[in-house]
Amino acid sequence: GLAGSYWNNSQGLFLARSTTAPAAPSSFSVTSATGSSVALAWTDHASNENHFLLERRTPPAAFAPLATVPLDTT
Repeated sequence: GLAGSYWNNSQGLFLARSTTAPAAPSSFSVTSATGSSVALAWTDHASNENHFLLERRTPPAAFAPLATVPLDTT
């Protein structure tokens, strides 16, 4: 369903925010790419995502944003 919508008649713009969460990705894997980096991969099952937000956590700290990748990135 929709959580809210906005219509701007002068600009012909309609925005809607969905309350339906995207389907979770699966088959997540991490492989060593170089001595100081890793390659991430997953299977994307969502058709309503805008992007993926990758976060990193080094205990005891909280998760923090690391990168944002475009939709349909795997």
